[in-house]
Amino acid sequence: MDEEKLINAYLYRFPINVQDCKDNEEKIGEVKITTHKGMHKYLERLKNLPIMKDNDQGIFFVHRCIKDDMNGEAFQLIFLNELRENREATKSYGYDFIEQAKIMGYWVAETPLTKYYLEDLMVDILYEASFFGLSQGHLQAEKDKLNQMIADDDSETISMEDFFAELEEEQGYKFDRQSPDERELEIKVIKMAGEYWEHSHKKELRNVMKLLGI
Repeated sequence: MDEEKLINAYLYRFPINVQDCKDNEEKIGEVKITTHKGMHKYLERLKNLPIMKDNDQGIFFVHRCIKDDMNGEAFQLIFLNELRENREATKSYGYDFIEQAKIMGYWVAETPLTKYYLEDLMVDILYEASFFGLSQGHLQAEKDKLNQMIADDDSETISMEDFFAELEEEQGYKFDRQSPDERELEIKVIKMAGEYWEHSHKKELRNVMKLLGI
């Protein structure tokens, strides 16, 4: 891929945050140049990382979803062993907690939809793979913190209505509430969006399996 074009696509989707530069004495143009240099360095790091082999082969692919009430894209990571075993029921995983050296060894499915949105997928991977820093210096600490939070979590799931009721009681603030008919229609919209996501997810999984001959 064209490296400069990929960086521009990344910065279009994830622009420089002004708040992050409030203590920076550089001018805006200088910040842009520094950011571009940092992105080139990040890409160079990824290209030269020794691949860390995993017990399973990761595969990235794209499927459609409803986003902001319109047709959008969902970027997914699945694993080959699970795909062989579960086929259309294969689950997708986040990849912000995965080592960059592992990610660089994963495949990108050459399905028509994935190839069409390849640049967008690469931008998403670059963002998620640097969620804890371009070199992932704090990744293990964040993993340990997450595992500890999961181990300590003894909270109970409550309904949205109960959640708002608790907040109103605690804060003395009255939230705007939907009428029952509006809430009923909203639930239908959410359900249909979920069905669309599930339909497209399974459809693209079938395309990935067809490519792999499984």
